[in-house]
Amino acid sequence: MFWLPLLGAFHGNRLEEFAQLRGEDVGQEGEVWFLNITDADGRQLKNQQSRRRVPLHSELIRLGFLDYVQATAIAPDAPVFPDLRPGGPDQKRGFYFSKDFSRYLRNASIYQKELDYHSFRHSVTTKLYEAEVNEGRIDLLTGHESGGESRKWY
Repeated sequence: MFWLPLLGAFHGNRLEEFAQLRGEDVGQEGEVWFLNITDADGRQLKNQQSRRRVPLHSELIRLGFLDYVQATAIAPDAPVFPDLRPGGPDQKRGFYFSKDFSRYLRNASIYQKELDYHSFRHSVTTKLYEAEVNEGRIDLLTGHESGGESRKWY
């Protein structure tokens, strides 16, 4: 309940893209830390454009995400979120988290209809447009096809 909402709020990726991360998916190139969003080894992505590297936000690094990954994903193929268990018809690792997150919002009295984990994705995309980030870069960051997929949906 701590890292997945923060990752969603800062990155706007799909829940399953975070839920299936492994230790080897958190990497560094030069001075830039990144999350490797991949469908390797049987993991699932929505589409081919979803395969990408996403720069890790500096605030998440400051808050200790890299320390968390080092402590939980001891082996390269170990899950970053080992407590997530697959569920639903397609056995997605974020299935039960999504239900728990909605329950958490209700218990905190901040639940609103149609406001769920996926809302982070909408918020991040909206903020990127408001900051006048190039549409092609938004599509790359969010894993959409080039050509305005983000604007069409968000």
